[in-house]
Amino acid sequence: MDIYCPKCGEPWDNDELHHEAEDNDSDYETVAKNFRRRGCEVFGFQHGDADYEVNGMPASTAASALYELLGDDMDGAAAMMEDLGY
Repeated sequence: MDIYCPKCGEPWDNDELHHEAEDNDSDYETVAKNFRRRGCEVFGFQHGDADYEVNGMPASTAASALYELLGDDMDGAAAMMEDLGY
């Protein structure tokens, strides 16, 4: 399941957070926290323009709200985004 950048709505595979942690001698929780705050920047990318909408709501807006509500439950946020149609 994909997680979505809270800044630009770009979809990312949740496993990318694990890879980023391994590549930078960090841990998943730290990288996930940074992703929820900074989005694509944690992977070294600038924010793109992939922010598409479902029922009038941009992916970045939906992702930001879910990350705020669910905290560190990235799997839950990914599942809810999928349920919403993203």
